[in-house]
Amino acid sequence: LPGLRQTSESARQLLQRRSKEQQAAQLELQQLQQQRSALLEGQSVDDVRRQQLLQREQAAAGTAEARRQLHDAEKQKVAADAEIRTATNARDRRLVEAQEAATALSSWMQVCGQELGLMLDTAMLQRELAVPADDLVAERLRLKLLRDTVTRSEGQLDAAAEEYRKHQETTAPAVSAAGIQQALQDQEPLLRELQGRLQEAVYRLRLDDDVRRKNADVTRQLEQCREAAGPWLKLNELIGSADGKKFSLLAQQVTLDLLLQHANLQLRELASRYRLERLTESLNLAVVDQDLADERRSVHSLSGGETFLASLALALGLASLTSSRVRIESLFIDEGFGSLDEETLEVAMNALAHLQSQGRRVGIITHVERMKDAIPVQIRVQRTTGGASRIVLPQG
Repeated sequence: LPGLRQTSESARQLLQRRSKEQQAAQLELQQLQQQRSALLEGQSVDDVRRQQLLQREQAAAGTAEARRQLHDAEKQKVAADAEIRTATNARDRRLVEAQEAATALSSWMQVCGQELGLMLDTAMLQRELAVPADDLVAERLRLKLLRDTVTRSEGQLDAAAEEYRKHQETTAPAVSAAGIQQALQDQEPLLRELQGRLQEAVYRLRLDDDVRRKNADVTRQLEQCREAAGPWLKLNELIGSADGKKFSLLAQQVTLDLLLQHANLQLRELASRYRLERLTESLNLAVVDQDLADERRSVHSLSGGETFLASLALALGLASLTSSRVRIESLFIDEGFGSLDEETLEVAMNALAHLQSQGRRVGIITHVERMKDAIPVQIRVQRTTGGASRIVLPQG
């Protein structure tokens, strides 16, 4: 028992020491946590670790970008160095060329000055170079004229000298003064004849000049007349002919175009698929199929019903065309309805009813039963025996 007590006491003392050590460790842990929180400014370790990782990645990217920029800068530096070397070499060449040009210019001025007997210097040369190009051209022209004049004069002088030399070498003719006088008198009739011919030639030249001036005036007047007659000549080319066919054809084409304008307005209501057009330089018609990309084809390709609608549109267009001068009160249609289908027949009947509503009389000759029922006022032709017929008038 005393041994157990001693062991228990040892264990209790050990537990107290461990408790104190644990408290001290917890206190130290709290202090360390406070220091860490102060260092991390209240952020968690994971947040700080993520931030440091992001900063490291950004630093790595910045380092790579800096290296790339450094590499580009090094390449640019190499290119700039090459350009500098090229420019330096070009400058050196230009300096050498300038020095050589200055030497050549100095030599030329010295030689030219000796030839001209002048003391040429750079200032005088600059003044001469400042002269305008037009003045230089004019001066060159004057110099050329002077050279040509000198050349001609030298040639004339040489010819005169040669003639003088030949004259000196020729002996004088053995003719007396009286003989020379007689020869001159003998030549006077010929001289007078030649003078008369000369005066006649001068007179003819003057007459020719007068005729030429008159011809020029007449030519100008003729051109003015042609210019003034230009529109009439063009008009004569277009519509002029001895039998009047050109003008007649032109008038018919213009009238037909106006008729087609009115007819197409009616055809738009009857059969909007088609449009009528006149063939160029002709009075023939063509039909334009607007459902087939405005394909133009002959009017003979229309079916019977389509032909009837086109004819009806032309008739209505003619009535509209003449309405401004002559009022067409009546319109008679003989047959043609039998080839129409129900829908087309309905369209034609509506168009005729519209005409009737405008105050016009519409007469229809037909055997179509459906139209008989739609016509309010009818004059019937009935067959009788013996091949005869009788007319039945409307009642009232």
